[in-house]
Amino acid sequence: MRKITNKSKKKITIVDFVCPYEKGRKIFKADYLIWMNTIKKGRLSTFDKSFEIPKKFNFKVNKKNAKFYSKKIIEDIKNI
Repeated sequence: MRKITNKSKKKITIVDFVCPYEKGRKIFKADYLIWMNTIKKGRLSTFDKSFEIPKKFNFKVNKKNAKFYSKKIIEDIKNI
């Protein structure tokens, strides 16, 4: 978990977890959603078959490149 401050000086908390279903994402009520689309196949075939692609997200990560994407995401969040 990491906290940063944006222009409005509101505290932002970042949490990471796997949330494969739209229903679960709605329960969490995130203000900012990052879709980590970095794997083609998971370890569990049942998970792959049941995963629901996010209908709405703020940022999509397509490749594993933490240095590049972390800077882009932080800048995007700061501009909220």
